[in-house]
Amino acid sequence: MKNWLKLNLPKTWYYTAFLFVLFPFLPLNFSSFFLILLLFFSLLSFFFVEKPSLKTIPIPIALLMGYMLLLFGFAPFSSNIGEAFFDFQKKLGLLLIPLSFYFIHGTLVPNLKKQVLTFYTISTVLFSVYILLRLAIFGVNPNYEIAGLEVAVRISIEDFTHVHPTYMAAIIAFAILIILADLKKIAIRSWIFWLQLLALSILLFTLFTLGSRMPIIGLVVSSVYVFYKNFKWRGLLAACGFLLLLSVGALYNPVTANRIAELLHTGTDRPTLEAANATNTRNAIYNCDWEISKKNWLLGVGAGDIQKTLNKCYALYQNRNLMRNYNTHNEYFNTWLSTGIFGLLLFLSIIGVGIYKKRQDVLSTAFLLLTSILFVSENILSRQIGVFFFAFFMALLFFRLPEKQDE
Repeated sequence: MKNWLKLNLPKTWYYTAFLFVLFPFLPLNFSSFFLILLLFFSLLSFFFVEKPSLKTIPIPIALLMGYMLLLFGFAPFSSNIGEAFFDFQKKLGLLLIPLSFYFIHGTLVPNLKKQVLTFYTISTVLFSVYILLRLAIFGVNPNYEIAGLEVAVRISIEDFTHVHPTYMAAIIAFAILIILADLKKIAIRSWIFWLQLLALSILLFTLFTLGSRMPIIGLVVSSVYVFYKNFKWRGLLAACGFLLLLSVGALYNPVTANRIAELLHTGTDRPTLEAANATNTRNAIYNCDWEISKKNWLLGVGAGDIQKTLNKCYALYQNRNLMRNYNTHNEYFNTWLSTGIFGLLLFLSIIGVGIYKKRQDVLSTAFLLLTSILFVSENILSRQIGVFFFAFFMALLFFRLPEKQDE
């Protein structure tokens, strides 16, 4: 029985991982079901095949799991305990996904990382084609056009993909990074190289169509790093060319161009009774984040009380845009207000230690650069898709997985 499990469990987990990595494009119930299967198969391996040492847990993953335990420990001290534990429940994947890798990673079939990343990239390209075709054939929902083209496009895409545009843009940005990190290994004359350039074009056009600013900024920073690490000074020239391509694409795509123009025009202004847009609304949100954090810097206000505290601050602006229960729109502020300065420092150490430990691994570092920038403008870990995205690729990139067949 043990030999049968040793032979079949890793393969079963392996195929389930391929199904789980489709989480951006599947209903939440399906993704959650595949996560349960991953954890179940890995537990079987832990109890009946091999029990890995705790020393095999990478430090950034251990810190991530420690952060989850801290979040759980703070929950009972919130005045709204139910909301605090609901927040913990939404983030539970940050604990369960790394555990599923820990229990089984030593027995996994070789080349898992490369094959899963390739499958993820291909799936993202195909889904991007679907988004573009759907828009080309059916257009945007006319009910949204009164709010402007960029809003109509973004909300129309969200309606049929059921994914927030920023999260979809983050998923696409990481697929672009995977391709860029792999270009060094492929000869220019190879058909695979030209196929990857086609995939890059599709992904970039979809990214600009979504018009999410922070994923584009994150892609700019992380792609410059990838080019430099892979090609040194020649890479900086290649990065300049890539940035030029990004700039042209941003300026000629009306969705991205309008959102950039709004950002430049608004600056640091805050909303008034007469004038409000996405940029000055965010300025008001960040001001409230900072003011509340200053007053509660040591222990925060508790995950269950963040929204109530924010709403009190929003009321001071007397603007309808701010009467929508907006969250902190910043993962760092959200962590600070949930678990105080200790939780914030622990969360920052996950990123800092991760970059240090993986400084020789281009894609791992680029992933952390991308997500650390995304955290500035969104509560990425407040939605299941964001939790799955961060936790799965952290585990995939940081656990030591077999890379080639044994001789």
